[in-house]
Amino acid sequence: MNLGLLLGRTSQASEAVDLLERRLAQEPTRVGAHLNRGNALQNLSRYDEALAHDQEALRLQPDPPGVPRAIEGLRAALRAGRESR
Repeated sequence: MNLGLLLGRTSQASEAVDLLERRLAQEPTRVGAHLNRGNALQNLSRYDEALAHDQEALRLQPDPPGVPRAIEGLRAALRAGRESR
C-alpha cells in the first residue's frame, strides 16, 4: 500500500492509480486505498473519479481525517473546470 501512496505523490501517479485499482479489486473496503487512489487521480486532474473514491472512503469510515475538506476541494475544482468551458 505504501508503494501506491509514494507513486501517487510523484510523477508516477498513473502507475499508482493502476496499483491501487488492483488493491481495491482484492479489498474493496480498504479506506486507505480509496484515499490514496483519490489523491493519485487528483494529481492527474481526474477530479470526478477522485471525488468518487473520497466519497467511498467517507461512506466506509464516516470520519476519516481531512476527507470532508478534500471532497470540498475536489467539488470546487470540478465547478471551476465546468465554469471555464
